[in-house]
Parts: sequence; structure tokens; C-alpha cells
Amino acid sequence: MQTKLICFAEKIEAGFFLKYIQILKTKKIFANDYQTFMHCKYKNQLFYLLFTGVGKVNAASSLSHTLLKNNNIDLVINCGPAGSVFDSKIGEQYLIEKCNYYDVDITTLPNYKLGQLPNENVYFDTTNLYKNIETLNLKKANCATADRFAKKCDAKIIENNFENKPYLVDMECAALAHV
Repeated sequence: MQTKLICFAEKIEAGFFLKYIQILKTKKIFANDYQTFMHCKYKNQLFYLLFTGVGKVNAASSLSHTLLKNNNIDLVINCGPAGSVFDSKIGEQYLIEKCNYYDVDITTLPNYKLGQLPNENVYFDTTNLYKNIETLNLKKANCATADRFAKKCDAKIIENNFENKPYLVDMECAALAHV
């Protein structure tokens, strides 16, 4: 049986979800009130819940810390709102196939593409993490991550520089996949 960790950036994003679960234990990750780790239960299922904090650094540091302290976690699920660079409806759920940073630009160095960090690929491919993917019955998309709220001009950056596929935008996804 897999031990699941469900991540949200902030508690406000999980409001609906929190109504239906039982929180068994809560721990602060760091010395703040917004990054918390919880042991939870829904019906007979035990799982963990993590509030990472907003942004790439908060997401990566809290997930890294959590995985180091809890080596029994087999599956990490990122949940939360995202913007859309294509036609979509509010509340639609997507399975992310690839994610990348769109605010990383070291293209002045030779052989680097927009979104690429040194010694890394442009995309973090998450499809190898899914088992029984066909049973999820979710639409598929890629997700571009930046440390800012997306603006209309960001849609053009994504359309002109990354794979021609439906894209979502957020502030944590690629950092979580990077970890």
C-alpha cells in the first residue's frame, strides 16, 4: 500500500478538502505558521498533508524536508489552483505530464534554453511517476512555474518557447517535480 503525501501551497487552497478529512497530528515544518505537515485520515485511508508555502523555494524546501524526515512516502500529489494558457474551465482537473520553469533565463550562456537550469533538462517529466494512469480519467496538460503570478504576456512566453501543448501556470509545480 502506498503512503501518500498531498501538497497544497496554502490552507486556503485546501478548504473544501479539509472539511472531509480527520487531522490526526500536525507539525510545523519550520519556525513559521504556514508550512505544516499533517497526518490525516479519510474513511479508512491514512495519508499525509503538506502545506508548502507559496513559491518555488518554499515548495522545494518544505517537500525536501518532509521527504527526508518521512522516508515512508511513496507518492506525492500536488493540488491547488493554476492559471491556464489555453481554453479551460474553472475547476477542471488535470494530470501534469511535464513541467518547467518559465522565469529561468540563462540563455546568454551557450547551449541553454529558456527555463533550463545548469545540468538539468528543460522539462521535468512526471509521466513515469503515474501508475494506472488510464484509470484516472483526467485531461492532460503541462505546467509552467514561476515565482510570480502569471500575466497575459507570460502566455506568449510559454507559447513561443515551450512544447506546443495545453499549459497551466502556477508557482510550485516544477519545483516539487524537481525535488
